[in-house]
Amino acid sequence: MINPSGEKMDQTTAGAAHIIPPFCVDIEKDILKVYQLRRQELDTAVAKHGKDSVEIIPVIQRVLSVVTTAEQHWVWKENSQNVCMTLYDWLVDLHTKAFGTDHPTTLCFLLSRCTYNAHFIAADEKVILSDFRRVVGLFESRYGPDDLNICTALEAQANYLGSGELEGEQHFRQAEEIYLRILSIRDKHHIADNIETADILADLANVSSLADERRQRILRAIGIYERHYGVDTLRTAAIYQVAGYLLQGDFQEEAEQYLRRAVDIQERFYPESLDFQAGMVNLYAFYARNEAPWELMEARRRAITVYERVHGPDHENTKAARQELAALKSGILGVGYAEGDFEGRARSDN
Repeated sequence: MINPSGEKMDQTTAGAAHIIPPFCVDIEKDILKVYQLRRQELDTAVAKHGKDSVEIIPVIQRVLSVVTTAEQHWVWKENSQNVCMTLYDWLVDLHTKAFGTDHPTTLCFLLSRCTYNAHFIAADEKVILSDFRRVVGLFESRYGPDDLNICTALEAQANYLGSGELEGEQHFRQAEEIYLRILSIRDKHHIADNIETADILADLANVSSLADERRQRILRAIGIYERHYGVDTLRTAAIYQVAGYLLQGDFQEEAEQYLRRAVDIQERFYPESLDFQAGMVNLYAFYARNEAPWELMEARRRAITVYERVHGPDHENTKAARQELAALKSGILGVGYAEGDFEGRARSDN
């Protein structure tokens, strides 16, 4: 899903995210200890109520929230997928028996399980696609074909089809159709101008086959972000980054403008962030892809200046940036090329 602002809830944890406990702020420090604590609570609840009792549902959710949060922080990856799938299966089974398949909470966990299976488990794509169709069908039966509640299921399905994990252009076209359907539903409910709509537009642009349509859709998303957040904010910088990526190839000048605008904002407001580093990496990649060595070296020099100011001259980021610039200059200019010669060449090329 293209949404670097991090605003939207991750579909894989939608069923559990609302109960993530306060300790998760420090979860990276001792995830195994926290997990063992929650597992002990679960064992106690099962012994007291039985493994088929609805009383243990909140406890299972707490265990699931620990594992999914650990995955989001890139800690404790070993065997976490199997643990998550077991917990999802357990929750789906308990909710189905207690409330029925078409209960909203059951549908929520069915969708979360399906999405997690699609993106984290090496499952057969035909099975995953079939599961998505089934879950979307259940949502449609429960809410109707044009209800806002089904947009969550449709978006999860489209995200998988458009993720690039599947072979064949037809999957992108299917994703495009589904994103258009979501926009149509949102338009019927008069919510065509909010951030969620903008994020759908960005996802739609990512799978668009025609360059002009891709540009039109991402520019519409930018317009919504700018109206909601302003033109000089970190949130808007995130959508500029997306535009810079999507417009490359067919609209090079615009792509560069958006990439540079994004890093300008990130440097001004939050230069120590990973967002600024990622923005510079995107700018490096743009210049490298377009065989623009002088612009690439200037971007590297800019990064060094920022890192020295923010982190200091001996920080690992600063040292790495210096080494990358040195390697780049050696490759382009040759070993021992004078700094003054580089400056003169860069000015003459401009």
